[in-house]
Amino acid sequence: MRNFNINSTAISTLSMDGEQVNVQFTSSDKQYTFRAADPSTFVADLEQVIADPEGSVGSYISSARKSDLLVEV
Repeated sequence: MRNFNINSTAISTLSMDGEQVNVQFTSSDKQYTFRAADPSTFVADLEQVIADPEGSVGSYISSARKSDLLVEV
C-alpha cells in the first residue's frame, strides 16, 4: 500500500494498492474506492501533479474519473 503525501483542499487522503485507489474527500468521512485502468500511468501523472506547485490533485482525480482512468468499484 502506498500513501501519497498531498496538499489538497478537496482530498484529505489518497492511497493506492495495486490497481486499487482509495480516496477520502474533505467533504465526507467516507472513503471511496476506484480501480485504475492503467496504474503506472495514473501514478506517474499523479506524482507530476503533486510536484507541480500549481497542480490540483482534486482536479486530476476528477479528470481521471471523467476519462475512465479511474472507475468506482
